[in-house]
Amino acid sequence: MKKYILPLLMILFLTSCSDDIETNSPGLQAETDLGFFHTLEPVVYTNEDGTFSIVGEQGSKKIELTLTSITEGEEYELGGESPNVATYLTEDEVLYSTDSLGDGSVKIKTVENGEIYGSFGFNARVNGHTGDTLNFSQGAFFGVPMADGSANNDDEDDLENLAPDCLEAYNDAMEAFEAYYEAIDSEDENWEEIAEACNNYKDAVYNLLEVCGEDDLIDDELVEGIEDLDCDMIIEE
Repeated sequence: MKKYILPLLMILFLTSCSDDIETNSPGLQAETDLGFFHTLEPVVYTNEDGTFSIVGEQGSKKIELTLTSITEGEEYELGGESPNVATYLTEDEVLYSTDSLGDGSVKIKTVENGEIYGSFGFNARVNGHTGDTLNFSQGAFFGVPMADGSANNDDEDDLENLAPDCLEAYNDAMEAFEAYYEAIDSEDENWEEIAEACNNYKDAVYNLLEVCGEDDLIDDELVEGIEDLDCDMIIEE
């Protein structure tokens, strides 16, 4: 079964006198009009038509950057008649797209050891041409691995296969993770609020482990990681 717990249990380190976050895992993140988007489990898929899709999911939210190729140093324009497209699916299942009236770009910085590094930013419209515009800025992806298959393939081990109480615990943990990351990313540097968000995140993860049980959803190394996350240390900063 797919390890859905992966993005929740990765270790986050606060660097001294800085609000930067360092991880030893793949990642994709961006500032958006709807809040900060961040995932530790992005993947690059090869589609049947020869295009490539860089996909990042945060709970039910999803960013997908589909490009005609993955070439180091290349910048891909989005919007208009460009074949390159960026889409974002909200938690309410509203689809924003750069297709037609959107704009933006994706830059592939490096490709090494089968992993992709780069940056992106774009403006997307509801269904590509109507409704509100949603802005994505300061987008970055790093260490994103290539995967077998297409981004459009159905995954039989998707979240819908989780038991209802486990799925609820998973969503609660994802919300706590997002709140923690947003607290760290805030310019206010309110360490007490960051510590509170950190403790809420840990509590949500422990509840997740209790509700879902220690089966093949759980990676022992990742469980050890969350136990090592010292929220009290944050206040001392």
